[in-house]
Formats: sequence, C-alpha cells, structure tokens
Amino acid sequence: MPALPEGRYRGVIFSSTPSPKHRLHTMQMRLLNGEQIEVVMYGGREHAVVLAHARLRFTGVGKPWLLDSEREEPLPVLNIDLAFDQKYPERNRVLRAARTGEFVPCDVRVVPARADFAAF
Repeated sequence: MPALPEGRYRGVIFSSTPSPKHRLHTMQMRLLNGEQIEVVMYGGREHAVVLAHARLRFTGVGKPWLLDSEREEPLPVLNIDLAFDQKYPERNRVLRAARTGEFVPCDVRVVPARADFAAF
C-alpha cells in the first residue's frame, strides 16, 4: 500500500511497536474514515508526547505500547501530521500529534486464543 499524501489527518492510535534499537517505532492507527494504516515515528521526546496523547500504556521493555483492554472510556481523537519519508516510501512518518478534544468509542478488548479445539 502506498503512503498517504502529506498533511494532517484525524484518527486514533492503537499501538506503537519499537524497533530492536528503539530508534524507530511502528504505529497502528485508524483514521476516522475507517482506513487502518501503519506509520513510523522516530523515538525521542516527540514520540513520548504522542504516546501520552494516545493514552497508550507500557507493557514491557522491547514490547509494544498498547491500549488498556480494560478501559471503559472512549479513546481520544488526534490530529496527526504525516510526512513522506524517503527511507520508507510505503509508510508515512508521524511528525506530531495533538488532541482534538473529541472522543470515539472503540472496543479494544483482547480475546484470548482458544486452547481446546474439541468443538471443531
């Protein structure tokens, strides 16, 4: 899938997975028009700000930052500035994200994998 045109988009970020050296983070997000995309962001202070705005929680060193599956409240909608990156032409790069003050209800519960297959 080619990258989106540069600009500002409104959406919700669901997860952020670090690369092995934590220099690059891959984020899964869904735009308000229903399109789910994968974007990248370089680590640092701005990445920490985006994680705070998206309300993602720490799950462990080297593990992805995820939404709290026990959460009952709606998720914040973010204005996300995307840019084209020569290194990753199939994905956009996140420059910054800011809260809009809006919230959307999302079901982020994780269903555990089945351990028994007797029903099949």
